[in-house]
Amino acid sequence: MTNGLDDKQRECVLLLDEVSVRSDLVYNKSNDRIDGVVDLSQGKRTMEVASKALVFMLKGVFSSWKYVISYYATSSCLKSKYLLFYS
Repeated sequence: MTNGLDDKQRECVLLLDEVSVRSDLVYNKSNDRIDGVVDLSQGKRTMEVASKALVFMLKGVFSSWKYVISYYATSSCLKSKYLLFYS
């Protein structure tokens, strides 16, 4: 990801952003499951329809690159206590 970048261009910050997503349930045939429900990973899925995504990404400070590390489907603003609980 950072091949060809000098040290300054590799400097980055970790961002957390919660964005609205279209609520929709879709059958994922390859994984044999329903996508579009609240999914906080590690087996913490509910049948509640997700309307937001919590996205963790790295972003360059002195350059314009971005890299998504992970994302989680949520149904409302995620409280900070859950970030610690699920980590």
